[in-house]
Amino acid sequence: MSLDTTQTAHPREKPVSFRRRLARTAFEAALLLAGTAAFNGILFGHVRTGAYRFAVHEDVPATSANEYGSFVVEIALGMAAGLLVAVLLGRIGGIRVLAFPLAAVAALYAGMPDARLFGSTWTMGERAALFIDAYPISVPVVLVILLLHALPFRGRRRMSPGGPSQPAS
Repeated sequence: MSLDTTQTAHPREKPVSFRRRLARTAFEAALLLAGTAAFNGILFGHVRTGAYRFAVHEDVPATSANEYGSFVVEIALGMAAGLLVAVLLGRIGGIRVLAFPLAAVAALYAGMPDARLFGSTWTMGERAALFIDAYPISVPVVLVILLLHALPFRGRRRMSPGGPSQPAS
């Protein structure tokens, strides 16, 4: 795999430097990590208490799982899954625009709390149903991730002395 720094999203765009793409990927990873941590903690707190509050797994008294370590591993796996989806879908031209939104959803699903913390009888289907039922938590988290993703790394416009309506020379 070569690190070609001349790839562009559109033929008329300028080539993106390796350093800029690396910074963008690191920013996306940080967004996915923070979003997954927020979703995991709020979902765990909501299932445990019924209130929308952030709770880390160590708030649970004596379960068989290593709670805090499990929390860290879950959010790291969620971030990794999200980055993988973003990279794979980012290579497909027709759906490149949807790559990061789908990556955010994949990160939240992959970073869900371990089902053993809610009881030992959870199956994969119930885990998927829990994710779907958690839309009051997941939708705002995904929207915040996408809002923050849209803010930085835009091209800077040069302001001409005549005002913003005139192009810079």
